[in-house]
Amino acid sequence: MVKSKKSSMPPLAVWPEAAPSPDENKIFSVSIGNSHISWCIHESAAKNLVPTLFWRTPKIEIDKEERNGTNCEILSTYLCDGAREIVFGSKSADPTLQNAIRASAERRVSILSIYVVSTNDVQLKTLYSILAEIPCRVYRLKGDDFYSKKQGRYDGMGIDRLANLRAAGDFKGYPALVFDGGTAMTYTAADENGKIMGGGIGPGIEVQMDSLFEFTAALPQMTHEDIIKRVARLEDKDGKVVKKLPVFAKTAQDNIVTKVCLDISRSGQFVIEQFLHETGGSKTNESEINHSTDRVILVTGGDAPLIERLIAPDCPLIKSFPSTTASSPPKYKVEMMKHMIHHGVASVLREHVKEFEKSTSAELDTLLIGQRVAKQFPMSDQDGDHVYRGSVACVRGGSPEFPYGIRYDDGDTEDMNAVELYEAMELYIQVGEKDSYAGESSRESQPRQPPIGAKISGAQNAASKLATKNKAVEEYIQGKKLAPQSKTSTSAAEPTSKAAAGTQAAKDDTVKKPAVEPKKRGRPPKNKTPASGAEPPKQLAKKPKIAPSGLKKADEEYVGDRVAKDFDNKLFFGTVKEVWYDKKSRENLWLIKYDDSDEEDVFRDDLVELLDYYEKKKHNDDKKASK
Repeated sequence: MVKSKKSSMPPLAVWPEAAPSPDENKIFSVSIGNSHISWCIHESAAKNLVPTLFWRTPKIEIDKEERNGTNCEILSTYLCDGAREIVFGSKSADPTLQNAIRASAERRVSILSIYVVSTNDVQLKTLYSILAEIPCRVYRLKGDDFYSKKQGRYDGMGIDRLANLRAAGDFKGYPALVFDGGTAMTYTAADENGKIMGGGIGPGIEVQMDSLFEFTAALPQMTHEDIIKRVARLEDKDGKVVKKLPVFAKTAQDNIVTKVCLDISRSGQFVIEQFLHETGGSKTNESEINHSTDRVILVTGGDAPLIERLIAPDCPLIKSFPSTTASSPPKYKVEMMKHMIHHGVASVLREHVKEFEKSTSAELDTLLIGQRVAKQFPMSDQDGDHVYRGSVACVRGGSPEFPYGIRYDDGDTEDMNAVELYEAMELYIQVGEKDSYAGESSRESQPRQPPIGAKISGAQNAASKLATKNKAVEEYIQGKKLAPQSKTSTSAAEPTSKAAAGTQAAKDDTVKKPAVEPKKRGRPPKNKTPASGAEPPKQLAKKPKIAPSGLKKADEEYVGDRVAKDFDNKLFFGTVKEVWYDKKSRENLWLIKYDDSDEEDVFRDDLVELLDYYEKKKHNDDKKASK
């Protein structure tokens, strides 16, 4: 099968098409940082997209020379049992593409929605590459999804900080202040109107320890764990502080611990005091702003347990000194909150689900997302099946010609217009899920009961609604009723050979392709390299809407075959290098590279002529066809 060319980076989320479907039971979010990856499973939109399951893994490592398994196998090593059950069907199921497709067939909405917050592009590309095989749609969130520039976001502001602040405002209201202790230590604030005030960035505890050891000759090497252990000595078995860190320590190790903790404590308390002084003024009357009068400071990140205690109003770990001011310091409360980035993602998704519900086309679009579709192609899969199943991955309101994005179970994608989508849902209603994975179980002792009936009912309902609300579909149905029926046509559900599949597609294909400019067939003049930017990018795909004529093999099987053609009364031989899908003409084209290094793209009929001519002239060809 010829695959679609895919970007190395997941697409940015565009709303409302990126919003989760109401029928999705589980949704994933992933936070990629500098040192680790944080994963989360959310409940459905009906359950407010609440994050419920969290786990953390090291960065993804793939040996490019000695690849350590398939994409599915690599992905499985980073999933917890609950996630493995969703992706592959059960905790003990083999992490294979077949099991991933089988598991997707059992879900009401087959494709998984995965939302990524990343500050590490290398790891983001790696994650996207291993997710490419499983039925999913991956969206990369951007800073503007959390806060706009009008709300105070500035260029270069870390998306992790924006997500944390969004979660703080969602949970505790505004004004909000968040400390994040990780590789870097940051604080970020928003005022009572939800507008970003700014913040600060410094080295985290681990980075401070590493720097001291690397750039000094006499100081001992200490780790983050050493700090935690020394602080733990100040507590009894019940966790109560019975001894405090001395400001004037007497060992090198205690000197380091005291200075690190003192810096965090005093600088953090100063930031909080300044924050409390600058907030609490007049508020807007916007009902969407979640206001709060509680003075709660939130702390997150790997070092949160220590930071929470160090920036408390009366830090229990460091010896205090008498206040030199008559007024008492402002009172506030410090709380630790884990997994804030995932809560921030949930807040964003909830907002866009609400906006989607308010839009004029929301009812139909919401209904269509996740619906199953099927389409017949000339080439078969490994089981000899010409019918490929897929799901509606998105509805693009800004793309009126082909607004429906389809993701097939084998990973290929295609954009459809309303009539094509209606046809695809109608075919799915006829054929249902593929026998090789619908209802099969990776463990015979625990057979599954996939909701095939619910999926077919969903497709029937969606097709019916589309037919009543889309004029093009309505006209297509009326035209189909008036068109004479072919007595020789066979059911789409019946198995066909590769040649028969193409013939059947030609007979049954009554969908009118969109009007496109006629494309000149045949070889352009020699030295035909187009000007920069003139040639549209190619997209490898299996998506010819028309049926093959004169070809006896699957489209991709002609790659490597030899062809012949006359130019200016001179015979040239060439080789079929690739087959690719031209979105404008909605057809597959074949790239021919001639022995003199010239190239051209040809349509189906041209390829037939070139192959036939080669049979007549191959006795003059010095090269043999190679696969």
